[in-house]
Amino acid sequence: MTQRERFLRCMMFEHVDRVPLMEMGVWPETLERWHREGLPRSVTNLRQLEAHLHLDISFNMNWLPINDLFQPPFEQKVIEETEEDEVVQDDRGTILRRRKSFGSIPQFLRFPVETEADYDRLLRG
Repeated sequence: MTQRERFLRCMMFEHVDRVPLMEMGVWPETLERWHREGLPRSVTNLRQLEAHLHLDISFNMNWLPINDLFQPPFEQKVIEETEEDEVVQDDRGTILRRRKSFGSIPQFLRFPVETEADYDRLLRG
């Protein structure tokens, strides 16, 4: 069974020889830790990790340079800051709290479009 056949059958809840083994990506801090724990230093990106661990090739790559930001993008700014984290507005207009010391999934606090009035305001520019 090819990777494509396996993936499509799995998505259709059909019989597969095994589930797809895919990784979405890793934070740089994770790779550093894995290097300290024995991962070869030559493994420095997702494609090399997939090859080293015999994973299926993931689809989570930015192959096309598509700009999906608001035009113009929102101003990026720090709203609040502590020693450990910061609350920022990113270029998508999302207000989020993120750790300063390592990559992690941020805590999303507010989005640029939460109400119909927000949408109308953005539409008018």
